[in-house]
Amino acid sequence: MKTMTAGTLEHYIASFRDIEETRNGGSDPAQRAARREAMDRAAALGFPTQRHEEWRYTNLSAVLDTAFAPAAARETPDLEARAAAALATFTFIGESDPLLVFIDGRHAPALSRAVRAESARAESAAGIPARSGGAGARGVFAELNEAFVCDAAVLRARAGAAFETPVTTVFFSSADDTPRMSAPRVSIIAERGSAIDVIEVYASLGDGPAFTNAVTDIEAAEDASVRHTRLQIENSAARHIGGTFVVQRNGSSVATRVVTLGGALTRNDVSTVLDGEHCEAVLEGLTVARGTMHVDNHTRLDHARPSSHSLERYKHVLDDTARAVFSGRILVREHAQKTDAKQSNNTLLLSPGAVVDAKPQLEIFADDVKCTHGATVGRLDGDALFYLRSRGIGEEHARAILTLAFADELLAGIPGEPLRGWLHEAIHERLRPQA
Repeated sequence: MKTMTAGTLEHYIASFRDIEETRNGGSDPAQRAARREAMDRAAALGFPTQRHEEWRYTNLSAVLDTAFAPAAARETPDLEARAAAALATFTFIGESDPLLVFIDGRHAPALSRAVRAESARAESAAGIPARSGGAGARGVFAELNEAFVCDAAVLRARAGAAFETPVTTVFFSSADDTPRMSAPRVSIIAERGSAIDVIEVYASLGDGPAFTNAVTDIEAAEDASVRHTRLQIENSAARHIGGTFVVQRNGSSVATRVVTLGGALTRNDVSTVLDGEHCEAVLEGLTVARGTMHVDNHTRLDHARPSSHSLERYKHVLDDTARAVFSGRILVREHAQKTDAKQSNNTLLLSPGAVVDAKPQLEIFADDVKCTHGATVGRLDGDALFYLRSRGIGEEHARAILTLAFADELLAGIPGEPLRGWLHEAIHERLRPQA
């Protein structure tokens, strides 16, 4: 296995040259040019180190020290059978719900059931979908995604229309003996006055190491509504870098929720630009980590226009020697008067070895605003634990009850009882003592 020097992109540059002609759109000059430009931008940026403020608390050696091979086309009957078995455990997906399934970044049509209609459409598209504009610097990993993306999930709600049920996109990594990188891509376009709910799932089909480098673009037009839930349940050897880039216009409402339950190293970046008046933005995240998991949540909320509201809430539940990072930046620009922005970050430590680094940031250049932020770190309430034990509840069950109560505030905001119930069970399972 080839080992890279941290901070260089030599392996990926060489891999890009090898596969450039065979990628989707390889015969399309515009597609090829877009991929080359993205690879050039990635090479110019280089990988960040802990000397970069945005990566101060996250060591990328788990990603950089392994030469992940970009996922290539291959026969997948066995993988599709394993993916079908995994899908059967996702009981929150209704039998008739729109579903797009991808394996190692490639669309699996035999497992998918998309909606195609004039008013609402969900489909897999070859090549690179249009990126959202105005979301600021996207960074080296987003550029790598654009260079290596195979198939993309394109979800469009036509003007004035709404999806009747949530659209679910599931991205499986094969996670076998060969370390592979996949580049999942989701593009959500909500036209004027439309509404769409999206559940985005990342899962593993094996126990081996894999690198998922995902990008989601969300564009909400005037008076549109988008509810987006991102669920990361990959295996304990997975490396996951995810970027969500949101642009909102006048009167739009977007809720983005990130739930992280798996992976060895996970970085979630959420960048939202309120580029319109009377917008509403909700950014929420829930992390349940144990063992040596490392989860880094970075958010950026840009209030670029007046009279908009944002609510940001992130919670972490950490056990063993797990580590979490939260860095939340709220920017209120000079002309964004009447802004109302609230941010909170709360962490529950279940063991002495768990660690969290929290960095809330407010940058305010307007004077008629309401902006608050706060952060707390604590342990389970001893009195509450004693009370439950005194009622005959075992310690393991009592700790799980209190921990789930801590998480419930965020779970309550997730649309759909089936998904909320499934998450309750998944979190409870992860809170069980390890053998």
